[in-house]
Amino acid sequence: MSKKGVSLDALLRRATAGLEPNSETMFKPSLAYLVSEDPYGLWCRYHAPKDQAVDETTRYEKLRMSWGSDYELRWVHQHHPEAIEIKPRWGIEALEATLKAMLDGVPAIHAPQLWDLRREIFGVGDLIVRCEDAASDLGRYHYRVREIKRSKNLKDYQVLQAVLYNRLVDRIQGYRPTHVDVVLTKDTVVALASDYEDECDAAVEEWRLIRDGKVEPELPAFDEAGSPWRLYTNSALEKRRDLTLFPGVSASSRRKLQERLGVARVDDLENLRQEDFQRALGPTTGRHVYYKYRAFTSGMPFLAPDERISIPRRRRRFYFDFETCDDFHPSVSPHVYMIGSFDAQENRYSVFVARGAAEEEKIFRDFLAHVGDPRNACLYHWTGYEIGQMEHVIERHPRLKSRLSRLIESCVDLKAAIAKRVFFGTRTYSIKEVAPFLGFQWRQEDVDAYESMVLYWEWLEDGDPRKIERVVRYNEDDCMAMVHVDSAVEHIAQAK
Repeated sequence: MSKKGVSLDALLRRATAGLEPNSETMFKPSLAYLVSEDPYGLWCRYHAPKDQAVDETTRYEKLRMSWGSDYELRWVHQHHPEAIEIKPRWGIEALEATLKAMLDGVPAIHAPQLWDLRREIFGVGDLIVRCEDAASDLGRYHYRVREIKRSKNLKDYQVLQAVLYNRLVDRIQGYRPTHVDVVLTKDTVVALASDYEDECDAAVEEWRLIRDGKVEPELPAFDEAGSPWRLYTNSALEKRRDLTLFPGVSASSRRKLQERLGVARVDDLENLRQEDFQRALGPTTGRHVYYKYRAFTSGMPFLAPDERISIPRRRRRFYFDFETCDDFHPSVSPHVYMIGSFDAQENRYSVFVARGAAEEEKIFRDFLAHVGDPRNACLYHWTGYEIGQMEHVIERHPRLKSRLSRLIESCVDLKAAIAKRVFFGTRTYSIKEVAPFLGFQWRQEDVDAYESMVLYWEWLEDGDPRKIERVVRYNEDDCMAMVHVDSAVEHIAQAK
């Protein structure tokens, strides 16, 4: 018996109710993400054939998960060096260690096991900290939930997770704190738990309905389901000839077309007029989807009849693309590590590579020298991403401000010049969709922006030239994709 009047056995009974935890049938607070963001994926978890699950987690995503755990550990060591860490991370032994630490009143507990099996909920929290502003069954103190998220902006499901853990803490200690903390990369959000209790109830109820097969959520659009159920979902959509097999129809557009026009299969779209699309989807969206469908069925880009294409031209043309790394690497700071440029006048691709953030300024100086006087050139890019990156570079390297500012004035966003004027049978105006529609193919199917980042990080560590060469090849293809699209669009404009 503890000095507080509550025993370890009593806390164990509160947490377990004599039941065993079951990951297959019970709710974990982390599932709040799936309930909110991927309910069909949650349905698949319980009802889809297990042999149809195909793990498509990328190397980048695996690193992010691993580094996210490392980040949490570093944060706890920095801000709560007195915290004890519960090991192992799972099972009755870990639960007993958590409850004993709570009875002992330790200042902070990292990775606490928090269970309420009577309500079919259990999980591993990030951190609970001792507070002495209110008593609990443990004594003249209680524990408060602190969730640690490596994200800049707060998301609702993150607060729901914290509030659900708050309920589990309440079940154990007999006191429910009024607030929970969600630690973000820039600040800590203190959330009033009562503001989210109804949402938590709704999330748990939705989970039960899905688990028990009483609700089957709407299927995502083709190719929009996440791992490991993307291929299974695509197969289901193909079998029913779903409307989203046409990339111009999203899940929400599908619903409107079904409800307002009674169409159910992608084949039914060929009987619709422009006015039908507009009646279902609204004047502007309906017009755009109709034009996309014209392009989709013909396999050719479609120039809107009341539009004209006007892309700025100068004597020299450069098509450029940046490769950058984000802030998830534990020791490599965010920076532009590669600038690729195709000079149309010289018919030559050039690349500038930084070996670490310290060389970022150098590659921009080399790129500026490569371009020369920007007043004689147009520098083409796809979306505003490169402009935003150059603004960050100016902040990091103020000495480049005047020269980069002049270069930015000569930049032309090809996507902005083309979008809503020329229509393609694609879901978006991403260069990765538009260029293949026009016949361009990347040479490496297994390298994208995220895999390039991983290859770059590995090259920094081991110096293997084959890895950075793969990134260069990917970057060159990005530049040549813009050349291909610009050429095709210019031909369309001249033919009009």
